[in-house]
Amino acid sequence: MSLSNTAANLLIRSSGIGVQLMLVPIAVTTLGKDTYGLWMTAMSLALIASALDLGAMNAVFNISARKRFQLGANLCAVAASRRTLFIVSGLLILLAIVSYSFDVAQLLNTQQPKNSTRALILLVCTISLLTLPFSVFNQLRLGRLEAARIAPALVLGNLGGLVAAWIVSQVSNSPFAFIAAALLPAFLAQVTTALLGFARYTRLPVRCLTAPLICANHRIRAEGSPFFVVQVATLGSFHIDNLIIATMLTSARAAEYSLANRFFSIISIVLSVFLATSWPLYAKLAHNQNSGRLHDAFKRNLLLSVGFAAASALILYALRGTFFQHWTRGTVRPESDLMIALGLFAVVNAAIGNISAVLNATNNIRIQAIVAVAMLLPNVLLSVLLVRQFGPVGTVSASIICAMTMLCIYFWYLKKFRKLR
Repeated sequence: MSLSNTAANLLIRSSGIGVQLMLVPIAVTTLGKDTYGLWMTAMSLALIASALDLGAMNAVFNISARKRFQLGANLCAVAASRRTLFIVSGLLILLAIVSYSFDVAQLLNTQQPKNSTRALILLVCTISLLTLPFSVFNQLRLGRLEAARIAPALVLGNLGGLVAAWIVSQVSNSPFAFIAAALLPAFLAQVTTALLGFARYTRLPVRCLTAPLICANHRIRAEGSPFFVVQVATLGSFHIDNLIIATMLTSARAAEYSLANRFFSIISIVLSVFLATSWPLYAKLAHNQNSGRLHDAFKRNLLLSVGFAAASALILYALRGTFFQHWTRGTVRPESDLMIALGLFAVVNAAIGNISAVLNATNNIRIQAIVAVAMLLPNVLLSVLLVRQFGPVGTVSASIICAMTMLCIYFWYLKKFRKLR
């Protein structure tokens, strides 16, 4: 089961990576560098807004990983997705009000007209945020190591976005049609998978679910709160670089950063496959109080992940010139110092990802919340200060400094309190 689950996760992630990479030359040619940078900035806004799910996604995954094949986990998934739907609705209304109250084109330093900028941001954020409630429910299947059952639909959704975007690029010059075509197939795949899972796992009459759903909602709120703090602080620390670069430089420079970051994100996306399998394994070993195997599994995964990240970063750096020449058709060529910084950050992030997985599985979430919140303001301030002097590489340098600090604190915490012993 673990092997098939890992293979299915790898298939889902690799299809997503492949589509992202193959979509770039089509997107840059169709949209232009400035509009593409605006699209990536809008995606960053959607990512930040998605973190306001109050920790529902991680809570569902954690509950289903620890409590497999139980009705309580099913109801938690339903309660979490319903809760997220209300949050998403409020966020979209708030986003519409803000976008009509300010000149977003001027704020993001884009060459696009004000109305076009507003429409593009609302389009991207609407599709991305409406995907969230269905993605939350699908964490039930992933936490139960059932990725193989949902992989075909999600892979088809990823590939469908590439095909649809290419078709639209041949028949239309509209950036809105292109972006909608690229995003909608993956959205429909998440919706279909979630609805099929809902039909399978929630077969009790509605009148029997009212009281249990209230309890499940309380549980999601309790377990999701620390996750919410961690993910908001992490997003604020490490994932607002696009916005900082766009507002302080230009959308075109944000496109340069986005493409370089996407190039090196291959490492983190591949490693997330191992983390998605390791988290339930850690939870099982912790539940069985098998501290020896837990420590050995964590140490082995940590060394493998860091080694893989370092080797991959060197290979990607060596291939950067040829790759970007063909990938972006010569329109975007990130500077070497930015590529080096992103490679270093990928290595540090590989270690942090493994530590976060084991701390989550052993219910040591509070320390992550404290550390993430403590690093939020220093990271933002460093990013703002360094981007003025060094450009996009400044934001990555700030992230590396804060990530290294977090890593030292986590290792001290694990050693001092012997959490894996």
